[in-house]
Amino acid sequence: MLDRSVINFLIGVFDSFIEYFIDILLRFPGVIAAVAVHGFAQALVATIFGDKSPREAKKLSLNPLTHTEPIGFLSLLLFRFGWAYPVSVNMRDKKYPKLMRFLAVFA
Repeated sequence: MLDRSVINFLIGVFDSFIEYFIDILLRFPGVIAAVAVHGFAQALVATIFGDKSPREAKKLSLNPLTHTEPIGFLSLLLFRFGWAYPVSVNMRDKKYPKLMRFLAVFA
């Protein structure tokens, strides 16, 4: 028969797992929205500066599937560190390439 302290430990581990799973489920919509809005904002800034590559790559969209990289998204949910598909920005022959890069990165 199991000792009472072992049973209490297992109950604590199970409760922690349930809390972590609920936390992931609650963060899911916010993470999806943040990834989509961030990718769209980068593409929008590049398009405003005259770059056609985000529009050609169909990144000028709020659809989360165009911006979400599966492994990076899972990593973001589980470990709070992740990544998305990059938005290509062509700064060649632009009037203000450094400003464009700055605004596109921090959009």
